[in-house]
Amino acid sequence: MHRTNATVGFEAFFGGRSIVFSADHMNDPTKIRELCDAGVVSPGRRDSLLEFPWQHDLILHEAGVPPIHTPMETLSALPDDVKRRLYVVHVSIDKIPPNSGLRAAIPGVENTIVVDNVEEPPHAKALEILDLVSSIPIFSRLTVKHASDILSFCKAEHFCAGDCIVRKGDEGTCFYAMMSGTAEVRVEKPPSRARSRSKSIEKEEEKEEDDINLVTVKIYHAGDYFGEQALISDVAIRTADIYAMNDVKVLRFDRSDFTWLLKNTNIVEQMSSLAEMRNNGSWEAMSENSILGMLSVSQKTQLETCFSQKFYKAGENIYAQGEVANKMILVQDGSIRFSLAVSPVRTIDVANHNPSRRTFRQQTYFKRGMLIVDVQAVMNDEHNQADLIVQEDASVLEVSGENLKNLFKNNPGLLLSLINIRYTA
Repeated sequence: MHRTNATVGFEAFFGGRSIVFSADHMNDPTKIRELCDAGVVSPGRRDSLLEFPWQHDLILHEAGVPPIHTPMETLSALPDDVKRRLYVVHVSIDKIPPNSGLRAAIPGVENTIVVDNVEEPPHAKALEILDLVSSIPIFSRLTVKHASDILSFCKAEHFCAGDCIVRKGDEGTCFYAMMSGTAEVRVEKPPSRARSRSKSIEKEEEKEEDDINLVTVKIYHAGDYFGEQALISDVAIRTADIYAMNDVKVLRFDRSDFTWLLKNTNIVEQMSSLAEMRNNGSWEAMSENSILGMLSVSQKTQLETCFSQKFYKAGENIYAQGEVANKMILVQDGSIRFSLAVSPVRTIDVANHNPSRRTFRQQTYFKRGMLIVDVQAVMNDEHNQADLIVQEDASVLEVSGENLKNLFKNNPGLLLSLINIRYTA
Protein backbone atom coordinates (compact mmCIF):
# COMPACT_ATOMS: atom_id res chain seq x y z
CA MET A 1 0.00 0.00 0.00
CA HIS A 2 1.42 3.38 -1.02
CA ARG A 3 1.85 5.57 2.07
CA THR A 4 4.49 8.04 3.27
CA ASN A 5 4.54 6.36 6.68
CA ALA A 6 3.65 2.80 7.63
CA THR A 7 0.04 1.96 8.46
CA VAL A 8 -1.50 -1.42 9.22
CA GLY A 9 -4.65 -2.84 7.71
CA PHE A 10 -6.20 -6.09 8.84
CA GLU A 11 -8.85 -8.71 8.23
CA ALA A 12 -10.76 -10.39 11.08
CA PHE A 13 -12.92 -13.51 11.01
CA PHE A 14 -15.31 -14.79 13.66
CA GLY A 15 -18.40 -16.95 13.73
CA GLY A 16 -18.74 -17.15 9.98
CA ARG A 17 -18.56 -13.36 9.51
CA SER A 18 -15.65 -11.07 8.68
CA ILE A 19 -14.48 -7.46 8.56
CA VAL A 20 -11.62 -5.64 6.86
CA PHE A 21 -9.92 -2.36 7.76
CA SER A 22 -8.01 -0.75 4.91
CA ALA A 23 -5.61 1.49 6.85
CA ASP A 24 -4.46 4.73 5.21
CA HIS A 25 -3.27 4.10 1.67
CA MET A 26 -3.89 5.08 -1.94
CA ASN A 27 -6.30 2.48 -3.31
CA ASP A 28 -6.56 3.97 -6.80
CA PRO A 29 -6.28 1.28 -9.51
CA THR A 30 -5.17 3.77 -12.17
CA LYS A 31 -2.35 5.19 -10.04
CA ILE A 32 -1.26 1.72 -8.88
CA ARG A 33 -0.88 0.57 -12.49
CA GLU A 34 1.06 3.75 -13.33
CA LEU A 35 3.46 3.05 -10.45
CA CYS A 36 4.07 -0.43 -11.84
CA ASP A 37 4.60 0.86 -15.37
CA ALA A 38 7.14 3.36 -14.01
CA GLY A 39 9.01 0.58 -12.22
CA VAL A 40 8.22 1.87 -8.75
CA VAL A 41 6.43 -1.34 -7.71
CA SER A 42 6.73 -4.87 -9.07
CA PRO A 43 3.93 -6.61 -10.99
CA GLY A 44 3.39 -8.88 -8.00
CA ARG A 45 3.04 -5.92 -5.66
CA ARG A 46 0.71 -4.24 -8.17
CA ASP A 47 -1.56 -7.27 -8.28
CA SER A 48 -1.58 -7.52 -4.49
CA LEU A 49 -2.66 -3.89 -4.17
CA LEU A 50 -5.35 -4.27 -6.81
CA GLU A 51 -6.85 -7.33 -5.11
CA PHE A 52 -8.40 -5.57 -2.15
CA PRO A 53 -10.76 -7.98 -0.30
CA TRP A 54 -14.10 -6.33 -1.05
CA GLN A 55 -15.96 -9.54 -0.18
CA HIS A 56 -16.05 -8.95 3.60
CA ASP A 57 -19.32 -8.48 5.50
CA LEU A 58 -18.09 -5.15 6.87
CA ILE A 59 -15.60 -2.92 5.07
CA LEU A 60 -13.97 0.03 6.83
CA HIS A 61 -12.13 1.97 4.15
CA GLU A 62 -10.35 5.28 4.43
CA ALA A 63 -10.55 8.14 1.95
CA GLY A 64 -8.84 11.47 1.53
CA VAL A 65 -6.48 13.49 -0.61
CA PRO A 66 -4.16 11.49 -2.94
CA PRO A 67 -1.40 10.41 -3.20
CA ILE A 68 -1.37 9.21 0.41
CA HIS A 69 -5.11 8.53 0.63
CA THR A 70 -7.76 6.87 -1.51
CA PRO A 71 -9.69 9.35 -3.68
CA MET A 72 -13.43 9.43 -3.01
CA GLU A 73 -14.04 8.71 -6.70
CA THR A 74 -12.61 5.21 -6.29
CA LEU A 75 -15.13 4.35 -3.59
CA SER A 76 -18.03 6.05 -5.39
CA ALA A 77 -17.41 3.84 -8.43
CA LEU A 78 -17.76 0.60 -6.46
CA PRO A 79 -20.77 -1.69 -7.09
CA ASP A 80 -23.82 -1.02 -4.94
CA ASP A 81 -23.47 -4.42 -3.25
CA VAL A 82 -20.03 -3.43 -1.97
CA LYS A 83 -21.13 0.05 -0.89
CA ARG A 84 -23.94 -1.42 1.21
CA ARG A 85 -21.24 -3.14 3.30
CA LEU A 86 -18.81 -0.22 3.35
CA TYR A 87 -18.23 2.62 5.82
CA VAL A 88 -15.83 5.42 4.94
CA VAL A 89 -13.38 6.43 7.66
CA HIS A 90 -10.92 9.29 7.96
CA VAL A 91 -13.42 11.78 6.49
CA SER A 92 -16.18 14.00 7.83
CA ILE A 93 -19.78 13.56 6.71
CA ASP A 94 -19.73 16.73 4.59
CA LYS A 95 -16.95 15.23 2.45
CA ILE A 96 -19.18 12.37 1.29
CA PRO A 97 -20.51 13.21 -2.23
CA PRO A 98 -24.33 13.45 -2.40
CA ASN A 99 -26.06 10.46 -3.99
CA SER A 100 -22.80 8.50 -4.01
CA GLY A 101 -24.23 5.64 -1.98
CA LEU A 102 -21.40 6.06 0.53
CA ARG A 103 -21.72 6.64 4.27
CA ALA A 104 -19.25 7.74 6.90
CA ALA A 105 -18.29 5.76 9.99
CA ILE A 106 -19.24 8.18 12.77
CA PRO A 107 -16.99 8.13 15.86
CA GLY A 108 -18.43 7.37 19.29
CA VAL A 109 -19.58 4.32 21.23
CA GLU A 110 -23.19 5.27 20.53
CA ASN A 111 -22.46 4.74 16.82
CA THR A 112 -21.03 1.24 17.21
CA ILE A 113 -21.37 -0.80 14.01
CA VAL A 114 -22.77 -4.28 14.66
CA VAL A 115 -22.22 -7.26 12.37
CA ASP A 116 -25.36 -9.42 12.60
CA ASN A 117 -25.92 -13.16 12.28
CA VAL A 118 -22.64 -14.16 13.89
CA GLU A 119 -22.54 -17.89 14.60
CA GLU A 120 -21.25 -18.88 18.01
CA PRO A 121 -18.13 -21.01 17.47
CA PRO A 122 -18.05 -24.49 18.99
CA HIS A 123 -17.05 -24.48 22.67
CA ALA A 124 -17.13 -20.66 22.72
CA LYS A 125 -18.33 -20.46 26.33
CA ALA A 126 -15.70 -22.93 27.51
CA LEU A 127 -12.95 -21.04 25.69
CA GLU A 128 -14.12 -17.74 27.18
CA ILE A 129 -13.95 -19.18 30.69
CA LEU A 130 -10.53 -20.78 30.21
CA ASP A 131 -9.13 -17.62 28.60
CA LEU A 132 -10.29 -15.58 31.57
CA VAL A 133 -8.87 -17.92 34.20
CA SER A 134 -5.54 -18.27 32.37
CA SER A 135 -5.24 -14.46 32.13
CA ILE A 136 -5.24 -14.13 35.93
CA PRO A 137 -1.53 -14.14 36.85
CA ILE A 138 -1.75 -16.30 39.97
CA PHE A 139 -3.58 -18.99 37.99
CA SER A 140 -1.27 -18.89 34.99
CA ARG A 141 0.46 -22.13 36.02
CA LEU A 142 -2.71 -24.19 36.03
CA THR A 143 -2.40 -26.83 33.32
CA VAL A 144 -4.68 -28.41 30.75
CA LYS A 145 -5.55 -31.15 33.22
CA HIS A 146 -7.29 -28.51 35.38
CA ALA A 147 -9.54 -27.39 32.50
CA SER A 148 -12.36 -29.86 33.10
CA ASP A 149 -12.44 -29.02 36.82
CA ILE A 150 -12.53 -25.29 36.08
CA LEU A 151 -15.44 -25.71 33.68
CA SER A 152 -17.27 -27.95 36.15
CA PHE A 153 -16.81 -25.75 39.20
CA CYS A 154 -17.41 -22.22 37.89
CA LYS A 155 -20.82 -20.61 37.69
CA ALA A 156 -21.59 -17.59 35.50
CA GLU A 157 -23.63 -14.83 37.15
CA HIS A 158 -25.07 -11.63 35.69
CA PHE A 159 -25.65 -8.32 37.48
CA CYS A 160 -27.38 -5.20 36.22
CA ALA A 161 -26.17 -1.64 36.84
CA GLY A 162 -26.64 -0.78 40.51
CA ASP A 163 -26.86 -4.39 41.71
CA CYS A 164 -24.83 -5.31 44.79
CA ILE A 165 -22.40 -8.14 43.98
CA VAL A 166 -20.77 -8.31 47.41
CA ARG A 167 -22.14 -6.77 50.59
CA LYS A 168 -20.02 -5.65 53.51
CA GLY A 169 -20.46 -7.82 56.60
CA ASP A 170 -21.59 -10.92 54.72
CA GLU A 171 -19.61 -14.12 55.07
CA GLY A 172 -17.40 -14.69 52.06
CA THR A 173 -17.72 -18.17 50.65
CA CYS A 174 -16.77 -17.62 47.02
CA PHE A 175 -14.30 -15.97 44.67
CA TYR A 176 -15.26 -13.86 41.64
CA ALA A 177 -13.52 -13.21 38.32
CA MET A 178 -14.80 -10.42 36.06
CA MET A 179 -15.81 -11.60 32.59
CA SER A 180 -17.26 -8.31 31.34
CA GLY A 181 -18.50 -4.97 32.58
CA THR A 182 -17.26 -2.69 35.35
CA ALA A 183 -17.74 -2.90 39.12
CA GLU A 184 -16.77 -0.51 41.92
CA VAL A 185 -15.66 -1.11 45.49
CA ARG A 186 -17.36 1.23 47.94
CA VAL A 187 -16.27 1.83 51.52
CA GLU A 188 -17.64 4.04 54.25
CA LYS A 189 -15.77 7.24 54.93
CA PRO A 190 -16.89 9.65 57.66
CA PRO A 191 -16.98 13.34 56.66
CA SER A 192 -13.69 15.06 57.46
CA ARG A 193 -15.07 17.93 59.53
CA ALA A 194 -13.45 19.36 62.63
CA ARG A 195 -15.73 18.85 65.61
CA SER A 196 -16.83 22.06 67.32
CA ARG A 197 -17.40 22.25 71.08
CA SER A 198 -20.10 24.89 70.76
CA LYS A 199 -23.33 23.57 72.33
CA SER A 200 -25.42 25.71 69.99
CA ILE A 201 -24.31 23.64 66.98
CA GLU A 202 -23.44 20.37 68.75
CA LYS A 203 -26.70 18.67 67.74
CA GLU A 204 -26.27 19.64 64.08
CA GLU A 205 -22.68 18.38 64.03
CA GLU A 206 -23.73 15.06 65.52
CA LYS A 207 -26.23 14.71 62.69
CA GLU A 208 -23.54 15.52 60.12
CA GLU A 209 -21.10 13.03 61.64
CA ASP A 210 -23.78 10.34 61.45
CA ASP A 211 -24.04 10.87 57.68
CA ILE A 212 -21.55 8.32 56.37
CA ASN A 213 -20.22 8.86 52.86
CA LEU A 214 -19.68 5.98 50.48
CA VAL A 215 -16.55 6.45 48.41
CA THR A 216 -15.24 4.38 45.51
CA VAL A 217 -11.74 3.06 46.19
CA LYS A 218 -11.32 0.54 43.36
CA ILE A 219 -12.82 -0.17 39.97
CA TYR A 220 -12.75 -3.68 38.54
CA HIS A 221 -12.72 -4.47 34.82
CA ALA A 222 -12.73 -7.67 32.77
CA GLY A 223 -9.88 -9.91 33.92
CA ASP A 224 -9.81 -8.57 37.48
CA TYR A 225 -10.86 -10.68 40.44
CA PHE A 226 -11.98 -10.24 44.04
CA GLY A 227 -13.07 -12.23 47.08
CA GLU A 228 -9.86 -14.25 47.28
CA GLN A 229 -9.90 -14.01 51.08
CA ALA A 230 -12.82 -16.47 51.04
CA LEU A 231 -10.55 -19.12 49.54
CA ILE A 232 -7.90 -19.00 52.24
CA SER A 233 -9.99 -18.55 55.38
CA ASP A 234 -12.79 -20.66 56.83
CA VAL A 235 -14.48 -17.50 58.09
CA ALA A 236 -13.96 -14.50 55.82
CA ILE A 237 -16.16 -11.45 56.36
CA ARG A 238 -16.58 -9.10 53.42
CA THR A 239 -15.00 -5.73 54.22
CA ALA A 240 -16.57 -3.60 51.47
CA ASP A 241 -19.54 -3.33 49.16
CA ILE A 242 -19.03 -4.08 45.47
CA TYR A 243 -21.61 -2.75 43.02
CA ALA A 244 -22.09 -3.23 39.29
CA MET A 245 -21.57 0.05 37.42
CA ASN A 246 -23.13 -1.39 34.26
CA ASP A 247 -24.07 -4.85 33.04
CA VAL A 248 -21.57 -7.18 34.70
CA LYS A 249 -20.86 -10.84 34.07
CA VAL A 250 -18.71 -12.72 36.57
CA LEU A 251 -17.48 -16.24 37.16
CA ARG A 252 -18.10 -17.49 40.69
CA PHE A 253 -16.02 -20.21 42.32
CA ASP A 254 -17.19 -21.61 45.66
CA ARG A 255 -14.59 -22.23 48.36
CA SER A 256 -14.98 -26.02 48.52
CA ASP A 257 -14.67 -26.42 44.75
CA PHE A 258 -11.70 -24.10 44.46
CA THR A 259 -9.89 -25.78 47.34
CA TRP A 260 -10.12 -29.02 45.40
CA LEU A 261 -8.94 -27.34 42.21
CA LEU A 262 -5.91 -25.73 43.82
CA LYS A 263 -4.63 -28.72 45.74
CA ASN A 264 -0.99 -29.58 45.00
CA THR A 265 -0.34 -26.02 43.79
CA ASN A 266 1.19 -23.02 45.55
CA ILE A 267 -1.69 -20.73 44.58
CA VAL A 268 -3.24 -20.75 48.06
CA GLU A 269 0.11 -19.61 49.48
CA GLN A 270 0.24 -16.81 46.90
CA MET A 271 -3.27 -15.74 47.82
CA SER A 272 -2.39 -15.83 51.52
CA SER A 273 0.62 -13.62 50.84
CA LEU A 274 -1.55 -11.25 48.80
CA ALA A 275 -4.17 -11.06 51.56
CA GLU A 276 -1.45 -10.40 54.14
CA MET A 277 -0.01 -7.57 52.04
CA ARG A 278 -3.43 -5.97 51.73
CA ASN A 279 -4.05 -6.29 55.45
CA ASN A 280 -0.71 -4.51 55.94
CA GLY A 281 -1.84 -1.56 53.82
CA SER A 282 -0.01 -2.25 50.56
CA TRP A 283 -2.89 -1.02 48.40
CA GLU A 284 -3.16 2.27 50.28
CA ALA A 285 0.61 2.83 50.07
CA MET A 286 0.59 2.24 46.31
CA SER A 287 -2.38 4.57 45.88
CA GLU A 288 -0.39 7.39 47.52
CA ASN A 289 2.41 7.08 44.95
CA SER A 290 2.10 9.26 41.86
CA ILE A 291 3.06 6.46 39.45
CA LEU A 292 1.82 3.29 41.17
CA GLY A 293 -1.49 4.98 41.90
CA MET A 294 -2.10 5.21 38.13
CA LEU A 295 -1.66 1.47 37.52
CA SER A 296 -4.64 -0.72 36.73
CA VAL A 297 -6.16 -2.96 39.39
CA SER A 298 -4.59 -5.98 37.70
CA GLN A 299 -1.12 -4.38 37.62
CA LYS A 300 -1.36 -3.37 41.28
CA THR A 301 -2.42 -6.88 42.23
CA GLN A 302 0.53 -8.41 40.36
CA LEU A 303 2.87 -6.03 42.13
CA GLU A 304 1.35 -6.87 45.52
CA THR A 305 2.11 -10.56 45.04
CA CYS A 306 5.82 -9.65 44.85
CA PHE A 307 5.93 -7.43 47.95
CA SER A 308 7.54 -8.43 51.23
CA GLN A 309 7.18 -6.16 54.24
CA LYS A 310 10.40 -5.21 56.03
CA PHE A 311 11.05 -3.20 59.19
CA TYR A 312 14.22 -1.17 59.77
CA LYS A 313 15.61 0.70 62.77
CA ALA A 314 17.02 4.21 62.57
CA GLY A 315 20.61 4.13 61.37
CA GLU A 316 20.33 0.86 59.45
CA ASN A 317 21.54 0.66 55.86
CA ILE A 318 18.97 -0.68 53.42
CA TYR A 319 21.62 -0.73 50.73
CA ALA A 320 25.02 0.86 50.13
CA GLN A 321 26.71 2.58 47.23
CA GLY A 322 28.64 0.07 45.13
CA GLU A 323 26.40 -2.89 45.88
CA VAL A 324 24.51 -4.53 43.01
CA ALA A 325 21.10 -2.88 42.60
CA ASN A 326 18.66 -5.66 43.50
CA LYS A 327 15.48 -4.22 44.98
CA MET A 328 12.62 -1.77 44.65
CA ILE A 329 11.27 -0.10 47.79
CA LEU A 330 7.95 1.55 48.58
CA VAL A 331 7.97 3.48 51.86
CA GLN A 332 5.03 2.78 54.18
CA ASP A 333 6.07 4.60 57.34
CA GLY A 334 9.06 6.39 58.79
CA SER A 335 11.77 8.36 57.03
CA ILE A 336 14.60 7.17 54.78
CA ARG A 337 17.65 9.19 53.77
CA PHE A 338 18.91 8.89 50.22
CA SER A 339 22.58 9.90 50.07
CA LEU A 340 23.97 10.39 46.57
CA ALA A 341 27.61 11.25 45.87
CA VAL A 342 28.01 14.17 43.48
CA SER A 343 31.00 15.20 41.40
CA PRO A 344 34.10 16.16 43.42
CA VAL A 345 34.56 19.90 43.91
CA ARG A 346 38.01 21.55 43.86
CA THR A 347 38.72 23.51 47.06
CA ILE A 348 41.77 25.36 48.45
CA ASP A 349 43.18 25.07 51.96
CA VAL A 350 43.69 28.81 52.62
CA ALA A 351 46.19 28.29 55.45
CA ASN A 352 48.49 25.98 53.50
CA HIS A 353 47.53 27.17 50.02
CA ASN A 354 47.07 23.53 49.00
CA PRO A 355 44.34 22.65 46.48
CA SER A 356 42.24 19.56 47.20
CA ARG A 357 39.13 17.84 45.92
CA ARG A 358 36.15 17.06 48.15
CA THR A 359 33.19 14.82 47.35
CA PHE A 360 29.85 16.20 48.44
CA ARG A 361 26.70 14.14 49.00
CA GLN A 362 23.21 15.15 48.00
CA GLN A 363 20.80 14.23 50.81
CA THR A 364 17.11 13.58 50.16
CA TYR A 365 14.52 12.30 52.63
CA PHE A 366 11.72 9.96 51.62
CA LYS A 367 8.51 9.33 53.50
CA ARG A 368 5.27 7.39 53.01
CA GLY A 369 4.23 6.69 49.44
CA MET A 370 7.66 7.31 47.90
CA LEU A 371 9.03 4.70 45.50
CA ILE A 372 12.80 4.12 45.46
CA VAL A 373 14.36 2.22 42.57
CA ASP A 374 16.78 2.60 39.69
CA VAL A 375 14.97 0.46 37.14
CA GLN A 376 17.77 0.46 34.56
CA ALA A 377 20.34 -0.50 37.20
CA VAL A 378 18.21 -3.40 38.46
CA MET A 379 17.47 -4.68 34.95
CA ASN A 380 21.16 -4.54 33.95
CA ASP A 381 22.66 -5.74 37.27
CA GLU A 382 24.48 -2.44 37.72
CA HIS A 383 25.69 -1.00 41.02
CA ASN A 384 23.90 1.38 43.35
CA GLN A 385 25.07 4.97 43.04
CA ALA A 386 23.83 5.99 46.48
CA ASP A 387 23.42 4.91 50.10
CA LEU A 388 19.95 4.33 51.48
CA ILE A 389 19.90 4.86 55.23
CA VAL A 390 16.97 4.74 57.67
CA GLN A 391 16.54 8.15 59.28
CA GLU A 392 13.56 7.21 61.48
CA ASP A 393 12.25 3.70 62.22
CA ALA A 394 10.60 2.62 58.99
CA SER A 395 8.44 -0.05 57.42
CA VAL A 396 8.79 -0.61 53.70
CA LEU A 397 7.47 -2.89 50.99
CA GLU A 398 10.30 -4.48 49.02
CA VAL A 399 10.42 -6.28 45.69
CA SER A 400 13.59 -8.26 45.01
CA GLY A 401 15.47 -7.67 41.79
CA GLU A 402 14.70 -11.19 40.58
CA ASN A 403 10.98 -10.82 41.22
CA LEU A 404 11.00 -7.38 39.61
CA LYS A 405 12.60 -8.75 36.44
CA ASN A 406 10.08 -11.59 36.26
CA LEU A 407 7.24 -9.15 36.86
CA PHE A 408 8.43 -6.91 34.02
CA LYS A 409 8.92 -9.92 31.73
CA ASN A 410 5.31 -11.00 32.21
CA ASN A 411 3.92 -7.47 32.27
CA PRO A 412 5.72 -5.18 29.81
CA GLY A 413 3.09 -2.50 30.37
CA LEU A 414 4.25 -2.20 33.97
CA LEU A 415 7.86 -1.91 32.81
CA LEU A 416 6.90 0.96 30.50
CA SER A 417 5.23 2.71 33.44
CA LEU A 418 8.34 2.48 35.61
CA ILE A 419 11.28 2.34 33.20
CA ASN A 420 12.18 6.03 33.48
CA ILE A 421 12.41 6.02 37.27
CA ARG A 422 15.94 6.76 38.43
CA TYR A 423 16.17 6.56 42.21
CA THR A 424 12.72 7.81 43.20
CA ALA A 425 9.17 8.72 42.24
